[in-house]
Amino acid sequence: HHEDEERHVFPKLATSGDKAIVQAVLRLQEDHHWLEEDWMSLEPHVDAVACGLSWYDVALLREGSEIFAAPSRDHIALEEACLYPEARARLQPGEQQEMGREMTARRRAARRAAGVRPAPST
Repeated sequence: HHEDEERHVFPKLATSGDKAIVQAVLRLQEDHHWLEEDWMSLEPHVDAVACGLSWYDVALLREGSEIFAAPSRDHIALEEACLYPEARARLQPGEQQEMGREMTARRRAARRAAGVRPAPST
């Protein structure tokens, strides 16, 4: 999600000339950095829970989740209220479809590299 924004949404808005939008982009880019930092300390414990392992630290999970969730909510609120409507208004015809194709191809390549097979279609 963050990479999608960094590649497709932020560059277009950062050059918009609208000071408020540019400031929002800068704030969200900084958020991405801090959210990644927070997630890196939380992820091993979440993975342990998901894998049914018992070595995780419940106190760290609780505190880390709270630390991660609060800025995530603020980040999402800013995206939804300000950035996404602005990005939709600035997209040229066909740009959204091209963005979607690039994101899908990148995710497929990442899954292949990780050895994850696609779910069978029904």
